[in-house]
Amino acid sequence: MVEYRIEYSKTGRARWLSHLELVRTFTRALRRSGLPLVFSRGFNPHPRLSYCPSLGVGVAGLREYLDVDLAAAMPLSEGRASLGRQLPPGLEIGCLMELPPEAPGIGKTVNCAWYRLALPPEQTVDTWQQAIDRLVCGSDPLYYKRPKDGKLFDVRSGLAVCRLTEVGGKMSSVLDLLVDFGEATAPLRGIVETLLPLAETAGSYEPARVTRMALLHQNGGLVNPLGERKQLWET
Repeated sequence: MVEYRIEYSKTGRARWLSHLELVRTFTRALRRSGLPLVFSRGFNPHPRLSYCPSLGVGVAGLREYLDVDLAAAMPLSEGRASLGRQLPPGLEIGCLMELPPEAPGIGKTVNCAWYRLALPPEQTVDTWQQAIDRLVCGSDPLYYKRPKDGKLFDVRSGLAVCRLTEVGGKMSSVLDLLVDFGEATAPLRGIVETLLPLAETAGSYEPARVTRMALLHQNGGLVNPLGERKQLWET
């Protein structure tokens, strides 16, 4: 058995696939691709796949990952092409890599994510910067209550670093955020829904404004799931 890691993007109309729909799409594509899949045991066997932390519906992802077990090694270019032909528009394979024996699974190779948020145009970049400074460095406590279960999060707990960039004026200001994963850390939606009122904008959280640029592991530096070292905000 050989384990492979697939890097792919999820953009366009595909960004509106839920995680369950994404799993079904890849499962069907892998079955049709002719790759020598390894199946689980039991009453309802399915390909052995492992996914990175799921994306919210509507959020695009430029560098997403999944691990798949194959019964035999195969040429990487052939496998990438075979799978790519079976995927719908918006899901594209960027890289296929064979993992060394005993390599950690995808769940252990990421602990943070870089998100890019296209900010609503109602406010100037200076107003956004003031709101971000208050979000990151303010002394007043900021909490977010998750609607589905009422769980309360300290908004600053999951926010590692952020950067505001003005590209061609206030209409194209973007906010980059490095957000930690974890049960106790605030979700991205909570961070954004806390930020918007600080900027006194009437806008609401819009998933279509958000792109997950990269998944990373932070421990004395940044490394992506392909083992490549990255600088902060490096694509």
